[in-house]
Amino acid sequence: MEATNGQGGRYQVSTSGGSSPRWSPDGTVLYFVASGTLIAASVATRAGFRVTARAPRFDGVTDLNPTNVNYDVHPNGKEFVIIGQQGAQGVTGLVWILNWREIIREMATGR
Repeated sequence: MEATNGQGGRYQVSTSGGSSPRWSPDGTVLYFVASGTLIAASVATRAGFRVTARAPRFDGVTDLNPTNVNYDVHPNGKEFVIIGQQGAQGVTGLVWILNWREIIREMATGR
């Protein structure tokens, strides 16, 4: 890992390689994909950079295109959006629901 301005050092975050890095909104977790698993690497940046823990989050995360990451972290840092790959033909579909809060309210209230 290197600072975006070219300053700083390089630090090992994964223990067995990885790709598709994404930072958590608060900058305390670096997510990456290793062997089809989304890994969360907790980091500390005071007094230098260090990885304090690594934990698997989801299995079956596949990079559909190595130049584009197929997941992202929600601004709340607790939810993810993942484009999944299913079956031999790859992606089978993408469902995007608009006005989902209104739909849930209608389902709950019957209005």
